[in-house]
Amino acid sequence: MQVPEGNELFDCVEIRFKNGRKSFYRNVNNLSLLYGDAVAVEASPGHDMGTVSVTGELVRLQMKKNNIEADDEGIKKVYRKASQNDLKKWEDV
Repeated sequence: MQVPEGNELFDCVEIRFKNGRKSFYRNVNNLSLLYGDAVAVEASPGHDMGTVSVTGELVRLQMKKNNIEADDEGIKKVYRKASQNDLKKWEDV
């Protein structure tokens, strides 16, 4: 899906976790994230690991469908793409 002309790329992504749960996270570091990328995200407490399931304008539509405001201060952050060490620990869990 193309970004509407005059608009910036949407800064939220949908992340899927091992248990099937999905949630929205803000890409504050402007990482180049694609479907299937493993990422470390903010959690309470610490961080969690998941995979990118939706990016771009489709996330905006999903958030609207789920009644989540794009400017909601409660949306947690994507910290980074997962490192090899992160992936090893994630597989062990």
